[in-house]
Amino acid sequence: MSISEQLKTATENVPKVYSAGREKGYSSGYSDGEQAEYDKFWDALQKNGTQKNYKYVFAGRTWNPDIFKPKYDMKPITVLQMFSEFGSDSGKKTDIADALEKQGVSLDTSSVTNFSNFANGANITRFPTIDSRSATTLSNAFATSVLVTIDELILKDDGTQTFSGTFNNASKLENIVISGVIGSNISFSASTSLTKTSIISIVSALSESLTEPQTITLPSAAMNKYFKSADGTVYTDEWMELIRPKANWHFAFA
Repeated sequence: MSISEQLKTATENVPKVYSAGREKGYSSGYSDGEQAEYDKFWDALQKNGTQKNYKYVFAGRTWNPDIFKPKYDMKPITVLQMFSEFGSDSGKKTDIADALEKQGVSLDTSSVTNFSNFANGANITRFPTIDSRSATTLSNAFATSVLVTIDELILKDDGTQTFSGTFNNASKLENIVISGVIGSNISFSASTSLTKTSIISIVSALSESLTEPQTITLPSAAMNKYFKSADGTVYTDEWMELIRPKANWHFAFA
């Protein structure tokens, strides 16, 4: 190639090199700016990981899985309406357990003393393990119509917690594992999609040492599906054996 041809080629390549460099610089700059804004937002919201008061923090209609990306582990003390109405207008449902796992962060609720309205009305399909052993009440905690799964709900071992409206309107709830003891009135009447495993876990958690009668309400649709005889006239031996040690419990079906 002659010198003139080499100069011509070099001249033609200058805009290409410039464009490539400009694009790389823009991409890098945009990425850096995006990271800076993410850090600024979550550092402030989570107080650089020291936030303990999560009252109303994620309460709101516009949250969704695209923006729920916590930067730090969360160990709240206060969670009043922490997820209330979360994403209810966003059109997107959020798997909180999956979102936290993707971020590499955890939600430790073992120090929470009150779960009232924790996630009422939330557009959330799944929660990770919720440790409520420090709390006295779970009033309306999971009163949301789209919740499908709670990986595990840990209760006190002494059965002293109250459950007013805890699962009101939880019509999609299928999967729940309960550890600890249920010692007061509780209702799953709206949860017609509960699996057999979930019902067994719930009933197994009922206190066997009640001093006063208490009532548990279970969905008839699920009960009839898993624990009724083929002709639908009597409950199965499996059910009768399951509830045999649960003296002083009244089983209601809705």
